[in-house]
Amino acid sequence: MNLEETLFNFLNIHANHQQPVLLGLSGGSDSLALFYLLIKYRNLKALNFAAAHVDHGWRAESKEEARQLQHLAASMQVPIYLKNLNITQLFGNMEEACRHERLAFFKKLCHQHGYQAVILGHHLNDQAETVLKKVLEGGSLPYLGGMTPVTDYQTLKLWRPFLTCSKSQIKQWLACKNYKFFEDKTNEDERFLRARFRHTIIPHLASTFGKKIEESLCRLGYEAQELKKYLDNHLQGYLKDIIKGPFGSSLNFQLHGMCTDFEMRYLIRKVCESEGLKLSHHLIEQACKKIHSKAANCQFLAKDTWVYIDRERLFVMSKPLLDFREELSFDRVGKYSAGDWTIEVTESLDSPIPITGWQEAWRGRLSIQIPSGKYSFKRGNSSLDKWWTNAKIPAFMRYAFPTLWADDKIIYEFLATRRLVDVHLKSFKCWTVTLCYQPSD
Repeated sequence: MNLEETLFNFLNIHANHQQPVLLGLSGGSDSLALFYLLIKYRNLKALNFAAAHVDHGWRAESKEEARQLQHLAASMQVPIYLKNLNITQLFGNMEEACRHERLAFFKKLCHQHGYQAVILGHHLNDQAETVLKKVLEGGSLPYLGGMTPVTDYQTLKLWRPFLTCSKSQIKQWLACKNYKFFEDKTNEDERFLRARFRHTIIPHLASTFGKKIEESLCRLGYEAQELKKYLDNHLQGYLKDIIKGPFGSSLNFQLHGMCTDFEMRYLIRKVCESEGLKLSHHLIEQACKKIHSKAANCQFLAKDTWVYIDRERLFVMSKPLLDFREELSFDRVGKYSAGDWTIEVTESLDSPIPITGWQEAWRGRLSIQIPSGKYSFKRGNSSLDKWWTNAKIPAFMRYAFPTLWADDKIIYEFLATRRLVDVHLKSFKCWTVTLCYQPSD
């Protein structure tokens, strides 16, 4: 399939022709091919588009290139937006930092002007580089998929219609049309990893192996994407039971039949993903062993990651769960606060409310019905340890949630869902007490 058919078929499937799109226009061969093809598509199907160009300031000629792109866009009646980066204000991996700056710029424009998606010029060779990089980094099989034609990035939709087209195919098309494009010399600078992949690593592998490897790598990436889709469908029952709350994310493997090690590793990664965290292969293997052995009260620490495993229950957090240290007294209906907890006391309706336990505590919402009176919320104490152990409450949670006190005695704790004092609610005017955890940061 040629470039024109590839793009036009893609837009016929994915584009809402009543809403414009935004083209990421670097001035290189890939984005300029998209530019000229979008002009033709606009004339045929009335799909309007604009262009966005980011001048990274790496090269002396980049300012003049931005001016030429501005002139080209104006001559074709295409709105264009420009952004200049000051690389002295960027830190860390420069390629990644610039990528974040570009996407933030595209996101801002889409929100301001209502563009339905950003079209990018990534092609087959880019995809091969991405897959090989993931392989060499030791990525898990379901995560070798590379880029997808349609990607949701935060609130931004990214379209990559050229992923099946090679760089040489794009350049040949431009040459046939006599269209000029810019050659970015930084793409040949082997201080950058992408340039080393493009000009050294992949050519060396192909030469040594005696065959072109780009299409094979792309096929591997595609099948990895298919594997990931299969796992998401096959493990749907587990995935829907991942609980994401204000403290972190958790999954109770007890609720399902035991899965294979491969499936368990994938599920552990999915729980970590819901917190934006990653674990090393070693820690994932250790977690699998602990879950299989039904071990209790196990803890793993990594950078900015806390993992707890208790009797086939997995908990992942980006911060440690701290003990409840506040003290709050109340004797009337109203709203109160204790640290990051908000507490609302209301007069009860006639119907009883559901009993909440440690699973609801993990979600950050607790409730109880009590007779009206004088109470306080405080940290629990060691008198509850045996009770909590018998109820199989995870040890790391036990002192993180408040207990209800009256007359210097604990009368209710929320984790094991049992009262410590027998209370006949029908004999008293009752309150409903609701606690919600709302982290301040």
